[in-house]
Amino acid sequence: MLQLTERDGRLLLPSGRLLLVVYPAGDCDVLPWPRPASGYWEPAKWASAAHVALFDAREMGELPPDCREVLLPDGSTFAI
Repeated sequence: MLQLTERDGRLLLPSGRLLLVVYPAGDCDVLPWPRPASGYWEPAKWASAAHVALFDAREMGELPPDCREVLLPDGSTFAI
C-alpha cells in the first residue's frame, strides 16, 4: 500500500507532487491535511474530492494501476 505524506498542510503523492483536485471548469485545489472537521472542506466534501484526486492520479500514472487504497499520514487507509 502506498503512503501519502504531508507538507505545509497539504497532501503529497509518493512522488512528492501535490495531490490536486481538478474541476471540470479547469480550476484546481490542493487537499488540506489534516482533514478539516468543518468549513469549506467538511468531511464528506473532502472525502469526495480525495477520491476523485486519487483516481485521477492513478489514471495519469502517478499511482500503480492496481492501487486500490492508500495510507494517509495519520495511518488510516483511504479507498480509491
